[in-house]
Amino acid sequence: MSHKKYRICLLMVAVAATVGGIFYYCFCLKDDGSQEKGMLVKQMQEKGSRLKEAGKQVGEDVKQALSKTGSEVKEAVQMTGESMKDAAKRTKEAVKDAVSVSGDEMKEAAAETGREWKEAVKNVKNDMKQGLSGEQDA
Repeated sequence: MSHKKYRICLLMVAVAATVGGIFYYCFCLKDDGSQEKGMLVKQMQEKGSRLKEAGKQVGEDVKQALSKTGSEVKEAVQMTGESMKDAAKRTKEAVKDAVSVSGDEMKEAAAETGREWKEAVKNVKNDMKQGLSGEQDA
């Protein structure tokens, strides 16, 4: 067979397949109302709607997480501020107590030193009196 016969046979098969497909659609599928769109279109629409729903849900979850985190941070900042204020008050009171105790201790130490000096001066006076009286006797 020559190439021309093969080409004609191939063309006849393609025309027969096309005509058969048209007849099948016109008489079998046209009356059937169950198929509105192709399967690929339906699957893509279903996936698209599921993706939209998932996106909305993720958006809501992110908003909730951010608002919750924001409120927790605010509470932590407030608690830290209050803790700092309390710590400052306690430190101030402790310093005042330490200063008053130190002041009292300093007063007591000064009084003790004063007493010791007075006693030392008395001792020196007595020693001088005894020394002078001992020199006059000799």
